[in-house]
Amino acid sequence: MEESGKKKQIGSILDNLMRSSRFKKDAKDREVPHGPQLTSFGIPLMEQANGSYLIDMTAMRVFSGIPGFVSSLARQVLEQCRHSPVDVLTRTMVDPENTPELAALGVTHVVVYARGPVARHLLDDQEGFSRHLRLVFDAIQTPRWGGLLFPTAFEMKDRASCGPSEDEGLAMLFPFHTPCEGAFSYFVLLEYDRHGRFLRLTIEDGVQSRLFLKRIPHRVVNEVGRRHYRQDIAIMAEQIFTGIHRECQNQHNEYIEIPGRQAALFELLVASGLENVTGAFFRWTQETSEGLLLNQDPAFSFLLSKILLLLEDDNLIRILASGNILEMMDAETRIYMDLSRKGAMLNISIGEPRQPPDMGAHLRRMPSLLETQSAAPSGILQNYRIFLVHHATSEVLGFVKALEASRCGFLTTLFIRYQGIVPDAHLEDMLSMPEHRFLFYALQRIELRDSVDGAYILSRQYSSLEGLKDLDKALRVLRGNYIEAMRLAAGHLFFREALAAVDEGRKLLLIEDGGYLAPVLNRLCHDARSLAHALDLFAVLPPSDLDVNIPLKEWLRGLLPATFEHTTNGYYQLQAVEKDCNGLTFPVLTIATSRYKN
Repeated sequence: MEESGKKKQIGSILDNLMRSSRFKKDAKDREVPHGPQLTSFGIPLMEQANGSYLIDMTAMRVFSGIPGFVSSLARQVLEQCRHSPVDVLTRTMVDPENTPELAALGVTHVVVYARGPVARHLLDDQEGFSRHLRLVFDAIQTPRWGGLLFPTAFEMKDRASCGPSEDEGLAMLFPFHTPCEGAFSYFVLLEYDRHGRFLRLTIEDGVQSRLFLKRIPHRVVNEVGRRHYRQDIAIMAEQIFTGIHRECQNQHNEYIEIPGRQAALFELLVASGLENVTGAFFRWTQETSEGLLLNQDPAFSFLLSKILLLLEDDNLIRILASGNILEMMDAETRIYMDLSRKGAMLNISIGEPRQPPDMGAHLRRMPSLLETQSAAPSGILQNYRIFLVHHATSEVLGFVKALEASRCGFLTTLFIRYQGIVPDAHLEDMLSMPEHRFLFYALQRIELRDSVDGAYILSRQYSSLEGLKDLDKALRVLRGNYIEAMRLAAGHLFFREALAAVDEGRKLLLIEDGGYLAPVLNRLCHDARSLAHALDLFAVLPPSDLDVNIPLKEWLRGLLPATFEHTTNGYYQLQAVEKDCNGLTFPVLTIATSRYKN
């Protein structure tokens, strides 16, 4: 009950995030860049020979408290712009407790100056102005731009001793354009006053500037495609670090973040374009675990901050969304990021790459089945679609792999899951199968406000539920026990497979564990029920050109050559049907009483 409640909460949070107008992202071309690329951090991205992409974030800094600091600074500036008829000068203190990394650079204050005419234009695009301020403070954290203002700080390995050097004096110029009427443009000139220990931001008209820039040593900084989503990366990293450290204490080397526990992370993922991600899977090596337990190294939080920072770059998101591996370097540490489970899981592996999915490993555990499959004629099952109802065990996954090796036309699997949790490794393996030939489903229980018993619906952990809205709705209306819900789901999926098999000119095989469907089909045929009755019973909408008034037995004749039963429970149910109906409509093969199975 607790697990289903969490899943319901996760679904609600993700749904709310994706519907929010804040995160409506324009459709983008997901084409992956090739060759060396410059990221929005000013750090090159390299395509490697194996097809993965590498970025070295060693020199990158992540300052905590910056989103809140910039938001407060922008409000102060805009408030003065709103009420002051003259030039605007805002002076803000840097609090070492709230923004320790910025203070460690030797910055005690930030001063913003804008002439009156320029200040009034800032009110036309207040959100844009706030975003531009974020870009200015982002640049300070990069080795390419921050290194110009604070070269010593970015060269020194010891963060605690960061500070200004004697030869710092180069300014940074940020050209910005606003969409307001008149195409007003402005730039921000950022300087660090070493003696006064403050940052000076001068906002000036991009066309009629009063500054003589040729006399001011500076570099021009252009926005490359960075986006911001209002989260404080450093705080988020600290929260994730707490979860990882707790798992290390429990002798685990894996940690999964979910929306119910870390909503800010999933806001970031949804907004960046990874709206299908429902979990973030962190893995780390034994050496990493020992280091965290022995030293509680704060550098690990900095590492997590850099990992999360990658999710703000559009090119890096394209790489992940296209199924590629993104490798990040941070000094001696390597981090590997990729998406799995049809884009539903973000994998972050620290220290070494994660093991790739391997369905073949399950088949290799069963040498007799492997030998039988290898000896079978090539493509023996290519003219069959298969509907499988079984448990999500390693043996069943090995059986699925054997069916793939036998080139079955299509396989839909409904997993029996009335208790327990499917191992994450099993989910990774099964969802690595090509979705155009293999679909996997299961039920999960949900709580209902007006029902003590709740209901069973299709789980969101497996294959896409596209085209199954009618079944999901029927399950909610049913509010039945697990057996009733499984029979409805099995029947619906079976007839979808049957209709597809007819269209393709293939036959259909039913393989199940527990007698969920075969006994029902045999009774329907014995009672001379029509195809229309069966489709209605299992909430299947028939094609408009299908004659649904024919007997179900006649329609299935030649389409369903046999069914297969793996358990004594299903075997006894079929025996009862055989006795009541003086025989079975379809031949049944079973291993339920096999000495070899037992």
